[in-house]
Amino acid sequence: MAAYVGQVENMTANTVTMRDVARLAGVSVATVSFVINGSKPVLDETRERVERAMAEAGYRRNVIARALASKRTRVIGLLYPTAQRAVQGSAFQFFTSAAAEAQAQGYTLVVSPTVGSDAELGELTGAGLIEGLVVMEVHAEDSRVRFLQAQGVPFALVGRTTDVTGIAYVDIDFDATVADALARLQALGHRDVLLLDTVTDADDVGGYAPPLRVRAAFERIGRDLGMRTAAFGAARTADAGFAAAGRVVAQHGSATAVLVHDELLAAGFVAGLRALGVRVPEDLSVGLIDSTADIASMIDPRLDVWAVPGEQLGRQGVAALIDVLERGVVAPSAQNLVACRHVAGASLAAPRGEALRPPGGTR
Repeated sequence: MAAYVGQVENMTANTVTMRDVARLAGVSVATVSFVINGSKPVLDETRERVERAMAEAGYRRNVIARALASKRTRVIGLLYPTAQRAVQGSAFQFFTSAAAEAQAQGYTLVVSPTVGSDAELGELTGAGLIEGLVVMEVHAEDSRVRFLQAQGVPFALVGRTTDVTGIAYVDIDFDATVADALARLQALGHRDVLLLDTVTDADDVGGYAPPLRVRAAFERIGRDLGMRTAAFGAARTADAGFAAAGRVVAQHGSATAVLVHDELLAAGFVAGLRALGVRVPEDLSVGLIDSTADIASMIDPRLDVWAVPGEQLGRQGVAALIDVLERGVVAPSAQNLVACRHVAGASLAAPRGEALRPPGGTR
């Protein structure tokens, strides 16, 4: 054991080579190369021994050398347009799980905050470093998809365009998510339910896809369940959510529950209700769709949330892209939907039995 430790200490003082790793792991240099470059299959036990030796010796993969040896960079990109969509809590689940999946499959993931213009995408993909892209924050009609298809750049979506023919994607199953939310409210006795979302232009059929899908599912499933439903949009800010509370009380006093599809809107909305003297859930039930349990716990009362499956989507999005890179085609298994999971909070209850009153009115 002392001799082994001594070997490692000697290596840390100098440049650690594959030969050093091979000696520590008790394998050939060729085997170490296979593990690093992913050029040939290696037994799991052997791979683990090599990776353990690499970690203990402080060996760092040289991406450039690996690319020269294998004629592949094994670098993939993740597009998240931060200029258009602020990074919220659920996004970090995508980033971390996507990076972990890429590493597990021998790839390096880089995150790009590009807004996705043709010029920016051309710069990103034209240098030859990026083998393929995972595209997030997808619009129903997305110019990035058209550009990547025209340029022949492999990609996969975390989200969906209207036409997904021949496209690898993983997305939230918004139909199943909304159906579960409405069914739970119906079981509590709610019949008059509102949706507060970020759809501010009902004619924007090619816009940001998630709220469009949630609204369409809400209206269709609510109708099928015999519920009285209404949906209205607001800007994606807490202040807009605060203002929406007054609108609900003044214009939708018969509503007994509200589903909110945005965490900033939800925080402002609950604060606005409190300012108006409306109690959650005693006077109005409130549920949050497509967020995280951590975010829901920061709102008082803790909201019932249909939690975004961020870790699954991040892993599956990267896996779908790698499948395209390795196979050269989009397999049926590269198109998946994952429903949000209900996480109980303290914001849903049976209807109160009386209408909300506008500010200054009597209850």
